[in-house]
Order: sequence, then structure tokens, then C-alpha cells
Amino acid sequence: MTEDQIVHEYLPLVKSIARKYQGLPQEDLIQEGMLGLIHAFRKYDPEREAKFSTYATYYIRKYILQAIKKEYQSAATSQELDQTSYTPISSDPEQADITLPDSMPEIEKRIILLSIGKQKTLREISILLQLRVEQVRVLREKALRRLKQGINRSIFTT
Repeated sequence: MTEDQIVHEYLPLVKSIARKYQGLPQEDLIQEGMLGLIHAFRKYDPEREAKFSTYATYYIRKYILQAIKKEYQSAATSQELDQTSYTPISSDPEQADITLPDSMPEIEKRIILLSIGKQKTLREISILLQLRVEQVRVLREKALRRLKQGINRSIFTT
């Protein structure tokens, strides 16, 4: 059976599960449920003698609940951003200014400044800041998540 066949056959199951949840438009919940269905199809092992629908239900719910949780976290962060002040940091006179939240840890600000503003690699930043490359990567990811959550608030100015 192909993914297309699974999607067509189990769409009613996904819709029935999605109807039990709120927090996102039904179309979005169904779409997330379909992603869970496809994930289940790829992982399903028929030799374990479990019904596919029972197996898939777990992943359908999991994907729907993760989407709802992400939406609530995003909404909470948006409310926090409304109350956050921002400080512009100029990387170079020739480069665009990067405006970062005042509440962002200084190390994350420096990493973003070096990464985006000065186009430094993780390795170069790790040498400059005397951190391991993996530490720089993790801190950059945290900082980028903060920035992505605030992108609708125009935190980048040109």
C-alpha cells in the first residue's frame, strides 16, 4: 500500500480524531493528523500483529497535540514580546542593523551579531568566544528561536 492510498483510506479516522481538539483551525488539525498518519505508516511493522488504525491513532493524536502546544507557546511568547524592549546593535556601518531583545542573554546577542552581522562561521565564533563549536551552535539556535518568534514584531530593521 502506498502513502497516497493510506491517506485516502484513513482520512475519515484523522478527521474524527481532529474534531475532538480545538486551538487551531480544523484544517490545520487535520493536516497535522495526516502528518502523524504518514509517520505511522512509515514506522508500522505488520509483523507485530497490531492493527494499523490503532497504531496510527497514537501518532495522529501526538502530531495534533504537538501542533496545539506549539501554537499556545507561540501565543504566550507573542504576549511576552509585547512587553519586551529592544536595543539596536549595529554590526558594521555597511551592514543592516540587527535589533535584539534587551532580555536576550549577552552571549546570544554576540553570537547573532557575529553570525548574521559579520558572517562568521560557528568555528570562527567558537574561537573568538572560547567556546566549543557545539555550544555555539546550541546558543545560536536558542537565539534564532527567540528572533523567529518575534519576527512579526519587526525586530529586524534596515
